[in-house]
Amino acid sequence: MTTPSPPKEAPTEDSAIAARRAALAQLRVNSLAQLRDDSLAQLRDDSASDSEERVALALSGGGIRSATFSLGVVQAMAEAPRIGVAEVREFKDSLLSRIDYLSTVSGGGYLGGFLCSLFLPGRLKANVPEPPASQGWRARLMPLWRAAWAKLSSLGEGWETKSKKQGAASPHESEAQPEPPAESQSHEPGADAAEEPGAGAPSGPPSGPPAKSPMAVAADDALAVLTKGPPQRIRADASIYTGEGILSAPLSWLRENGRYLMPTGSGDALYVMAIGLRNWLSVHCVIGTVMIAFVSVLTLLRAFAATYWSPYGDWERALLEAARNACLIKDSALTDHIWWSPLSVLWLMPVLTVGLVMGVAYWLVHEDPKGNSRRTNSGVAAMALIGVVLTVVACVQWPEHAPALFSLTWRKLQFEDAERSGEVLRMVVTLVIGVVALSATLLYVLIIARWPSASKQRVLLTRGLQASLTASLVIAVLAVIDTLGQTLYLAAFRSHAVASTLSPAALAGALSWLAQRLAKSNGAKLPDALRKLPLMSLAGIAGMAIFVLVGALWAMAVHVMIWGGTVPDPTVLLGDTQLAILGWLVGVSFAIALATGLFPGFINMSSLQPFYASRLTRAYLGASNGQRFRDTNEAKRSAAEPMARDQIQLSDFYCGKEITTLAPLHIINVCVNKTVDPAEQLVQRDRKGQPLAVLPFGLSLDGEDVRAFDAPKRWSPSSVDRPLNLGQWIGTSGAAFSTGIGRETTLGMSLLMGAANVRLGTWWPTGADKRGNQPSNTSDAKSTRWLREGVGLLFRTQRYLSYELRASFHGTHRTWQYLSDGGHFENTGLYELLRPHRKVEQIFVSDNGADPAYQFDDLANLIRLARIDMQVDVRLAKAPLDKTLAALYGQPEDFKPFIGSDGKPLQPAAGAPIAVLLYAWPIGQSRSHGPTQIVLIKPHVTSDVPADVRQYAVTHRPFPQEPTADQFFDEAQWESYRALGYCQAKRLFRRDVLVALKAHRAREIALERGDS
Repeated sequence: MTTPSPPKEAPTEDSAIAARRAALAQLRVNSLAQLRDDSLAQLRDDSASDSEERVALALSGGGIRSATFSLGVVQAMAEAPRIGVAEVREFKDSLLSRIDYLSTVSGGGYLGGFLCSLFLPGRLKANVPEPPASQGWRARLMPLWRAAWAKLSSLGEGWETKSKKQGAASPHESEAQPEPPAESQSHEPGADAAEEPGAGAPSGPPSGPPAKSPMAVAADDALAVLTKGPPQRIRADASIYTGEGILSAPLSWLRENGRYLMPTGSGDALYVMAIGLRNWLSVHCVIGTVMIAFVSVLTLLRAFAATYWSPYGDWERALLEAARNACLIKDSALTDHIWWSPLSVLWLMPVLTVGLVMGVAYWLVHEDPKGNSRRTNSGVAAMALIGVVLTVVACVQWPEHAPALFSLTWRKLQFEDAERSGEVLRMVVTLVIGVVALSATLLYVLIIARWPSASKQRVLLTRGLQASLTASLVIAVLAVIDTLGQTLYLAAFRSHAVASTLSPAALAGALSWLAQRLAKSNGAKLPDALRKLPLMSLAGIAGMAIFVLVGALWAMAVHVMIWGGTVPDPTVLLGDTQLAILGWLVGVSFAIALATGLFPGFINMSSLQPFYASRLTRAYLGASNGQRFRDTNEAKRSAAEPMARDQIQLSDFYCGKEITTLAPLHIINVCVNKTVDPAEQLVQRDRKGQPLAVLPFGLSLDGEDVRAFDAPKRWSPSSVDRPLNLGQWIGTSGAAFSTGIGRETTLGMSLLMGAANVRLGTWWPTGADKRGNQPSNTSDAKSTRWLREGVGLLFRTQRYLSYELRASFHGTHRTWQYLSDGGHFENTGLYELLRPHRKVEQIFVSDNGADPAYQFDDLANLIRLARIDMQVDVRLAKAPLDKTLAALYGQPEDFKPFIGSDGKPLQPAAGAPIAVLLYAWPIGQSRSHGPTQIVLIKPHVTSDVPADVRQYAVTHRPFPQEPTADQFFDEAQWESYRALGYCQAKRLFRRDVLVALKAHRAREIALERGDS
């Protein structure tokens, strides 16, 4: 289903809601012409006032548990009539038609996407069935050609007659629709004009009920789907789903396919295993090309040093000879078999040179009363004097001891001439201290000439020390990788123990498997012994171990190319042949890395998000795809079979500034990860993310005005820049396990998840690029920044992949932002609905976050965020509850698990609450418009649930708060959650309860104004 993409000028939220309300109002008076004119007029008037309070529905995160429980809630809402309507006959009579906003997070988005897709005209009931896939292209095109020709012919023949009859009728009206009757002069709210055929009906035809718009037909069909009762099973016979029979298909599809996202059966398991293995290997191949380039360049530098500096060459040969000889000694120590890399010594150089100079220069900064550094002080003078004296003393002894030092024979002097070896060592120490003192003095002079502020100087010197430490750590890791790689090669081809050299690959695979199991078990209760362990630190160690082991295998591959599978020979170490091979390796690896860097779509395609989003699309959006059920091919009724028509574009809900469905305005909540941003305050760094609200016609980042989606380009340099469809947005909103997880993001977990390729997030440009507003680091030269940006542009794939692995998410200060589960910021879905400009006065929220102890953590987080960000105070109702509400609503402390550790119910036989009543008041603002009433529905097993639900709760103690990581529900589990949601919501949406809620809000307002 494809519609023209929206222009940059998109509807506002006010205009969209006003247009939908106008459409529903006109449905209630049965005037199609008035419907069209009024809705378009409302769309053009962004400031149109609302005749009724705005009502919203929020579906929280919680995976399949949330989607299934929310399905029961939505079914009960569809069956409940609006206040003032006796019974539900059409969509306009249902309480569901009163919902203006639908806000979803993570698992709630599964059900939210399905619900909104039901309202798309022609999606479930298609006017022209698609031809079977077995027909050829001519057989497929001929029926369409005949239909188009007949349509054009009827237009030509009936245009003149139609123009005479309708006069100045709207050119947008279809000739297939009969002329609607005029409005009835007297009409009761909620009643159809069709039920009063004589009331104000105009003379002449048509005398029957007026034709409905496609939007109204789709809305009525959606209501029929939701009110069909408990979902049935999918039938193989396609004839069952003809005509009105297709209305039972969507919920049947959800029962069969919406209750698991993980594979089932050997075929699905192997399919997913193939995807995971392919992507994991591909990610490490991308990393491997960079690793091969590094190791090749390093080895090339070692070769040049060994060629032009004979003492270094002798040292390299000695290291290899020692490792070779250890294989011949029976009882040699394990460390003797290691072929050490020269980096195992050189990794200390950055700290001992640059770091030491930076550290000494820091103490030369003396601040004057004005905050500037004293240009001349006693510390600088003393340091300069010490440096000059020690350097002169060392230079005096240099001619005598330098030959022994550079020939690397001074260690032998320890056994031959201990006194002389001590003199050589003292000369070296004296020279190092003198050079460091002089370098620190010179550095201080250069810095004070550029930045006179003492605080600025200290910051710059500390950053320099940090950079030297980072360089030493990086070199140390490379030293481990290089040492392990060449030791593995020597062990494999010296003792022919090839099998033992594959142990790093097996260990890396085992750690990756453990990381995936950890991600799947996230949310489950950990044993007490594991809770005492520093899991985040252990995760970082495991992630680093995976990269080191895989890197060692790539380093071993370099040595395989250098030596050709032969035993390394110290006499020809890094000769001309090896140099040529190294040059070839550097060129090839650089070319491959460059080609990979110019294909940034890899960062999303190599993650698990494409599989996850496609599975969600088929499982939930495929449920409203009528072609799946009308097709005689039984394979179409399997979620394993993809269909292009399952995909839904956000533009399908709005064409330009015209509404195309009567679905609620859907807000998909996503988290924009942000861990690195010098412009952010401390509170934002604690959150490590920002909320992104995705609407059908645009998006809003952290409360900013809704920005329309950019028009899709015919040609895009990268798939990352392309628009996301509804299934992809829902998949991104449900990306619970990834390298970036909002406030829970840590370097250790990002390393582990990245190494195991447990990546569900999405890189995508939100359009809020603020790189130009990023505070520039004045210590960076323009040439350095230009070089860094140029390298980052050429190797963009590796750049953004490294951001994920290092948990370095820059938010809007990079072109692409890393999007993940909206629950990583706020999980109830209430956050965006509480923004004052949305003017929502009543919210029903299905709170399905995993909360086995009923601590209401998600609600507490929402209250804090609303108070800090929006100056909104969310609190429990003050006014006393009447008898009707008191039987249903309670305090958070009234909620308890249904089954205790002894297997017996912990709560009273009756009267246990199923919801919490709250109010959101603006802080320090005018309260004339009243608060937002919040009905928080909490899954809670009470004594009056159906017998099968009670039995499931007794035999499954965590129910209804089972771990979110459980993405595979059996039939009993799925039906128990759906029936529980339906049972609770059915009680809450009774007419007397809704009336009592309205009266309670009035009492709450009176009480609040009296208190103030």
